[in-house]
Amino acid sequence: MLFHQTLFSILSADNFLNFKNCQKFFLKIIFYVLLLQILSIKQVKAISVNELIDIAMENNQELIIAKSKLNNVKLLQDRAIAEFMPNIWIGLNKGIQNTKSNNAENFSREGDFYNKEIQVEQSIFKGLFGINNLKKSEKIYLIDLSNYLERRQQIIFEILKLSLANNLLKKQQNFLQEIFENIQNLNKILNAKLKLNQTIKQKLIDNQNEQLALSLQINQKKREIDDNFAQLILICNLENLNNHEIDFAGYDIFEKLPNTETLVNLIDFNYSLRAKYLNNKLQIDEINIKKSEFSPTISLIGNLSQQKNNIYLQNQKIFNQSISINLKIPLFQKGLEYANYKDAIEKQQISLNEYNYHKNILINEVNIQHNQYNSLEKNLELCNVILKNWQEKISISKSKIDLNIADLSELYEAQISYLNQKIICQKIECDRLISMFKIKSLIGDLFIENSTKFLAGDLHV
Repeated sequence: MLFHQTLFSILSADNFLNFKNCQKFFLKIIFYVLLLQILSIKQVKAISVNELIDIAMENNQELIIAKSKLNNVKLLQDRAIAEFMPNIWIGLNKGIQNTKSNNAENFSREGDFYNKEIQVEQSIFKGLFGINNLKKSEKIYLIDLSNYLERRQQIIFEILKLSLANNLLKKQQNFLQEIFENIQNLNKILNAKLKLNQTIKQKLIDNQNEQLALSLQINQKKREIDDNFAQLILICNLENLNNHEIDFAGYDIFEKLPNTETLVNLIDFNYSLRAKYLNNKLQIDEINIKKSEFSPTISLIGNLSQQKNNIYLQNQKIFNQSISINLKIPLFQKGLEYANYKDAIEKQQISLNEYNYHKNILINEVNIQHNQYNSLEKNLELCNVILKNWQEKISISKSKIDLNIADLSELYEAQISYLNQKIICQKIECDRLISMFKIKSLIGDLFIENSTKFLAGDLHV
């Protein structure tokens, strides 16, 4: 309200009538117009890639669900441990008994009775069922953990890829705008020469068409940027990112990658492959569990009871204590044990084939990405050489203009070629970084804090 009152006061009739105030009046007008423009500009906030990753790790709905499932899987371990615990029963039997006899004595008695009992059963041997079941539950948890960490890797890679793409698109947008302006300046010079040389007319038409094409490209880049932001919003579960500038500092550095043979050996660190490996080991545990169904079971039973019966025990209390070993040997249960055992063997073989197949796919993908990374490195070197040549061409054009042996049209054409080459170089740099991040994600080494390294042996969590 104060701003509008001030603006109304400087536009009052007194200011127009007072000639001395005209200069101040116009200065105020300029000041407030500039102020309005500044206030109308949307504030751009900076957000780093690290912050985006941290937000995604906390807010991503897929990861939240996977983490809750992990907590639920831990209950399987509790159930497996419970197999080693004893079973305890407490029983109470109480009632009234009426006994009659039809013999010569015509016996008939009635009285109450009760029986209190506590029984403890401890399993001693169940064909190693308990141990293998515990191993199975641990592997189920580690498989889910591996899949969870693999999904984290994928999300981090998507954030890096989208952020890189946006970074590239904004640079391309700026370069295209500069090209547009250079063509516009070049057209002004060509228009001035048009009267002297009619052959320039075709060049003008070509330039105008190129300007239209550039406008379309700039708008397309803007749409792609908005689409990438939409995907980042979905991944990070944020309300809005459109007014943010993504700071990619620290992630635009190329690393020296190991040779292909070393990278292939590092495939064992891949989380999805580790899940396949663990699943194969889990199926071996399942086979051992099914084997235990053929084994005898041995348990130790302890019993403590108290009885009272007015009819037979003449109202006396009897205490019983016993301990026994219970042995059960399975002979035949409709052939179910053999069918389960055979099914477990087939599943183990299937899981082994899946592991080998998945590993071959990963090895092939690592080879492709590594070759692409090296190829892009060579292309980038060549591209930078061409870029340097165009920089020298711009310097030469400026020198010729200073010596009045060339006009600005030569400079604008050199700058247009330089910017086009810059766009190509930026694209190659972006593709090479994405290829590097992809390789790191394939070997399970993509910026996961306290990440678990998987070797061919045990998994340490």
